Amino acid sequence: MHDTERLTTEYRHVHRATMRSTARHAALEILSRTVGSSLARWDRTPRVQFLVMHHVFEDERANFERLVQKLANHFEFVSYSEAVRRLHAGKSDRPCLAISFDDGLKSCLVAAEVLERYGAKACFFVCPRLVGEQEFDEVARICRERWKMPPTEIMTWDDLEVLVQQGHEVGGHTMGHPYMHRLRKNEAELEIGCCRAILLKRFGVADHFAWPYGGFHHMLPEFAASVFEGGFVSCASGARGAHALVPGAWDAAQPFCLHRDSIVAAWPVRHAEYFLAKSAANLIGPQETWPEEWSVRVESQAAA
Repeated sequence: MHDTERLTTEYRHVHRATMRSTARHAALEILSRTVGSSLARWDRTPRVQFLVMHHVFEDERANFERLVQKLANHFEFVSYSEAVRRLHAGKSDRPCLAISFDDGLKSCLVAAEVLERYGAKACFFVCPRLVGEQEFDEVARICRERWKMPPTEIMTWDDLEVLVQQGHEVGGHTMGHPYMHRLRKNEAELEIGCCRAILLKRFGVADHFAWPYGGFHHMLPEFAASVFEGGFVSCASGARGAHALVPGAWDAAQPFCLHRDSIVAAWPVRHAEYFLAKSAANLIGPQETWPEEWSVRVESQAAA
């Protein structure tokens, strides 16, 4: 069982200021204040945006709520599935935002409590092999090797069941959070296929996938194709960007990549707003979601 006194419960224990992070914070302060980060100028621009986070520890709760309050002024909060549907339809009455959380950390339950007060639903991308792990040494190893952080609690299947009952969604994040680009094809297919099979058995639906670490250099185009061939409806990266809404341009059968703006709940709200506004200013079309050199071709797609 967990040695609860040794588990990380606050962001201040996760984040250690370095010269690089301090310089990054200073740069964002300048950009968000002088270049301008206001989302208001994009309030009438039809688009779909996705937000990805990894944790909302107790000492991040208040700032996360301020962020949600701010975003509620500029977006319609929609579920992840609804965001994908609107992308396919190519239309929405106003800019819409879907929120997601990767890795399945227990602190995400704090986020769910806050989102509930604003009628917002999220998609939680989890790794079935890691869900419910409670042995301290194993949790410490997972957190150190996968997430480069001190040991922190991981959600259980019961936690996820409660989230689903509250209207949230659960997506696939591979079985064990590997670096996909280091895998053989059969290994990658097992990470993707087994993940979906378990989620499907648990929840009856498993439509969405996000690969670990999120960079295109962490994925291969043939593995991206396997995501759709295995039955997932969407595939998400951690690359920043906002999606244009163009009627008739997004084909529901087209294997496009969802871009998600990654932020940290502890950041000043204006920093998060800056990234979202920057993405809103440079919308991505249906032919621009994958790197130019990639060719993601789906030969067949399993029934959902």
